[in-house]
Amino acid sequence: MDAWVDVLLPTRAPAPWLAETLDGLLTQTHPNWRLVAVVHGDATDLSPLILDRIPSAVIVAMTDDAKLQDLLNAGLQACTADYVARQDHDDIPEPTRLEAQLAFLQEHPEVLAVGSAAAEIDEHGNAIGSREIPSGSEFIKALRWRSALIHPSVMFRRAAVLEVGGYDIGATNAEDYELWLRLAAAGELDNIPEPLLRYRVHSQQMSQARAIPRATRTLVGRSRRALARSRRESLIMAQLRQIAWSTRQFVRSVRRPT
Repeated sequence: MDAWVDVLLPTRAPAPWLAETLDGLLTQTHPNWRLVAVVHGDATDLSPLILDRIPSAVIVAMTDDAKLQDLLNAGLQACTADYVARQDHDDIPEPTRLEAQLAFLQEHPEVLAVGSAAAEIDEHGNAIGSREIPSGSEFIKALRWRSALIHPSVMFRRAAVLEVGGYDIGATNAEDYELWLRLAAAGELDNIPEPLLRYRVHSQQMSQARAIPRATRTLVGRSRRALARSRRESLIMAQLRQIAWSTRQFVRSVRRPT
């Protein structure tokens, strides 16, 4: 358990809950971690806050025109630890998050990434619900149809993610699901049923505001079929799942901006 973990956190101003997120990191029971903060836009807005709370943080500055995939890949390049924990700037990690996920990955060498359940909070930090997730044998069944990991709850093996190519820059608004499909073709993924993250539900979230464009749906389909081939599963069933998933995304795209 003396292994180091890099916490990969993309952020941009305004970030009204960033201080709460940083304070949550400072309560971690696992002592060996480093923050890699990828600041989108003017780094002078947020860097002082980050460095005031976590002086050892690495700041990666990105221009306004960078996509989320660009931020995440730049952060990955700045990471040096064997394990990387994703964190968003509006959520709060529970104190045992890094310790529990690191222990899980060390005890399960076949698992390349592990997420967790999450408690939902509102803009004021009040508990409003929970997000349940599949685990064990149920995980891959769910992943075939949808993203079965809560992105900011995930810890993964850096080498494994780099080996499959990192986040695809073309997978706009589904960069996580497309990556999980590719990663699952190379090894196992799982979840810890315990809620290790307080997930904030608010109106500014990208997942609520952005549709998944056609080009991204095509990339997801390619990776879905690659997963089926790697596990010697029916390509016909994989294509039927892709059609069902794409239809849902198309309906959403009519209702949401791209």
